[in-house]
Amino acid sequence: MSDWMKLIIICCFCITAFLRAPDAGAARGSLTAEEVQARIGEEIGAINRKIENLEESVGVLNERADISLAKSSGAEIELRNSLKEIADELAALKKEVGKLNLLYSSLEKKLDAKIAAVVNEVAAENEEIRKEIKAVKSAKSRTADQAGDTHTVKSGETLSAIAKSYGVTIVSLMEANDISDPNMIKIGDRIVIPKQ
Repeated sequence: MSDWMKLIIICCFCITAFLRAPDAGAARGSLTAEEVQARIGEEIGAINRKIENLEESVGVLNERADISLAKSSGAEIELRNSLKEIADELAALKKEVGKLNLLYSSLEKKLDAKIAAVVNEVAAENEEIRKEIKAVKSAKSRTADQAGDTHTVKSGETLSAIAKSYGVTIVSLMEANDISDPNMIKIGDRIVIPKQ
């Protein structure tokens, strides 16, 4: 604010204050020009002190604003640095993810190859098992074709007695029933009797 503006404002305040005083009318009539000038001088001094106080307050506020701005600039710089660190970490993580994806892809291919090899091996084994099952079924069907009746072993019966009763040999009974020891039959065993 310019000095002229300050002076005009001071004069306005002084005149207004002087005119509003309760004894302003009486004071004007009884005061001399020097006394009026002295009162106006006092009022101007009081107003100047108020202006100085206000200017000092404005200075303090400006200093605080500068400090706040500096702090906020510092905070902004710190925030930008933090964001840069985060961006750098994110870029590093993306690189790691890329490496892991390549590793995963490589491992997946190796695993697929191993699975395919195991599947092929299992398929080959299953084919062998099927052939063996087919051979066993074929042998059983031949045995069934050769077999006649079945006999359930009773107490006191021997393989040789059963063979005699059906008119077959012990050897044919053993072959038809996969018996390796003729003395190992038990009560309740079912013996296939081969056809003659």
